[in-house]
Amino acid sequence: MELKPETISLLVADTQTMAMLFDLDPRRIQQLAKEGTMVKNSAGKFKVFDSMVKYLDWMRRSPKNRKEIDLNEPDDGEKISLEKEQALLARSKRIAQERINEKMRGNLVDIEEVREFNNSIALLFIQALDAFEARIAPEIATVTQSDPSLIRPIIRHEVRIARQETADKLLTFNQN
Repeated sequence: MELKPETISLLVADTQTMAMLFDLDPRRIQQLAKEGTMVKNSAGKFKVFDSMVKYLDWMRRSPKNRKEIDLNEPDDGEKISLEKEQALLARSKRIAQERINEKMRGNLVDIEEVREFNNSIALLFIQALDAFEARIAPEIATVTQSDPSLIRPIIRHEVRIARQETADKLLTFNQN
């Protein structure tokens, strides 16, 4: 039997046949009919061609069936499509929220907090170095049988080198 355009639009099928044609559950056919995607002809019967056209249109418009947008693809100076712009905005909002969540979990800290912490550690280190000179010079003097006043300038010089290197490292970190 040859199907002509005018004959195709007259094809009618019941719920079970429609389910088989569309590879769907009969209950899903009923749901689609309530949504207006399947075109009813009479009680329990559907217009096959009209339903197929509406179903394909529904599939095309459904967000989960749309083509994935490559957000990393360069736009070569062309206007960004509304879909891509919305996707970029959604991604940036998601990233911002992920950062907030990570910070709340304690996995991220503010750079200012890190700088303050590093500065406080450096201050403690510098204070320890300053005290080091006074503590160690007498001990070295007794071991070497020398005058502590001769040893202190040598230790002071080494401590200043360590302090300067620490200050340089902190300065470099705080500038970034």
